[in-house]
Amino acid sequence: MFKQVIVLEVFSDSLLYTENNIDDLLAYYGVKNVSPKTRHNLPPNTIIATDAIVGNSLLDRNSKIYFPLLSHLQLPIKPGEWVWALSISDNVEDNSFWISRVVGSNISNDSNYTHNDKKYINSKSNILINGKDTIEDGQEHKKNINKTLIINPPSTSSSSTSNEFLTELNEYEFIINNAISSEFIQKEAVPKVSSRPDEHLIEGSNNSYILLGTDRTENKPDIEIIDIKNIKSLFKQGSIKQTRYSLTNSSEIPDLNDDKIIRFKKKQNIENIGCIDLVAGKKQNKFFSKIDLLSENSKKPLWKERDKSLESYKNINKLEYFNEIDQPNFSDDSCRIYISQKTNVSKNFGLIWSPNQNINESFSAIINKSDHVKLIARKDAGIVFQPKLDSKKEECSYAILNSNVEIKSVKGNRVKIENEISSIEINNSNIDLKAQGKISLGNGTDELLKNIYSIVKVLIDNAQSISLSSAGPTTLNPIVLSELSKILISLTKITKL
Repeated sequence: MFKQVIVLEVFSDSLLYTENNIDDLLAYYGVKNVSPKTRHNLPPNTIIATDAIVGNSLLDRNSKIYFPLLSHLQLPIKPGEWVWALSISDNVEDNSFWISRVVGSNISNDSNYTHNDKKYINSKSNILINGKDTIEDGQEHKKNINKTLIINPPSTSSSSTSNEFLTELNEYEFIINNAISSEFIQKEAVPKVSSRPDEHLIEGSNNSYILLGTDRTENKPDIEIIDIKNIKSLFKQGSIKQTRYSLTNSSEIPDLNDDKIIRFKKKQNIENIGCIDLVAGKKQNKFFSKIDLLSENSKKPLWKERDKSLESYKNINKLEYFNEIDQPNFSDDSCRIYISQKTNVSKNFGLIWSPNQNINESFSAIINKSDHVKLIARKDAGIVFQPKLDSKKEECSYAILNSNVEIKSVKGNRVKIENEISSIEINNSNIDLKAQGKISLGNGTDELLKNIYSIVKVLIDNAQSISLSSAGPTTLNPIVLSELSKILISLTKITKL
């Protein structure tokens, strides 16, 4: 039978606990549905949970152990959150499982932390309230006496007469502050990630996600915000057949008075744009502010989350909101690995200065962008340009890093390294070095060049001197003198003597 339960404790790894620790925890929460052989061998991601009151359903006051239902997949879960649970039989031990977190309304749902009773939170106070149902009485909302969360008394003594635990305190606040697993949780407000109907979004609870979808930069819906006076003419022309309209505030569609609407044009079908987007550190966009969930007693922040109240965003520019939420932020997101079947790399990542590249061209690409990118290899690391699968070696360029560094350019092309004032260029005819400042070519190279310079200079200085030999008086050959002069000029440029 499926039911909704509230998480009291999470065993991310039971080996972190001693046997006495586990026994004490199970006794404290009154857990009885786990066999002696299993209680000290709990699988990772096991939880202790208690039933939540949903509607008029009967309450099972015994807390239970719930194993994760899915193998090889550990979903994030935190104390105080609601999960769907399955008990195969109430009379069989070790046969209760939890499936996933319960999805509530938008106001109570958050990727970092949520419990479904947050829908009762007063947006002005933001107290992390205990779960009390509400009834509507005219214009007022009153709290009913029925609590959503009732925990078994911690005492297992038969003399205990209490039917409720922490009746006057904030139960969620108590769970968060007292669960051992809360010490391992990072509490933070995380941005919203939007997925489209044909996309698969895997969202982490600390601002990381993997999106399996389409390249959005090539697939933007054609939308705009238009005034009412233009809308009426569009209706008369029958263009409603080619467009879709979404009213922003107007209560009656026929009038359309003093309002603006969003027009969604029929989207062009662009094929072959599959995309995998891996992001850690999505930028918090300007449409969402962060709020504190406060302690009921001390009013101190217990948690932060993204403000999801629709009241806060009534007057936003809907078109601007849609584009910023729906599109990846290639500039400001912290870390991204972007894999696309077809995308405009130059335009998306601001590489319009790249030489020999058409900035309007889209092609398959893998891009890794972050503040620091390092490739670490144990044997060697290489970057290879291979035009075709069967390309010959001379048709490929590559840079190989191992105990040595080897760089090869395609025949007829050049290798060039430069900054604003210096450069080194190697092509099929020569090596051209231009530098402002000193060029160092390795250990001892500077000293060697100085020595060569000195020798050449001595030869030139004494070139016109008559020297005696067995062959008679001689002078330096003018051709040799000319060549030595060229060497001297080159050495002067290199060594800056």
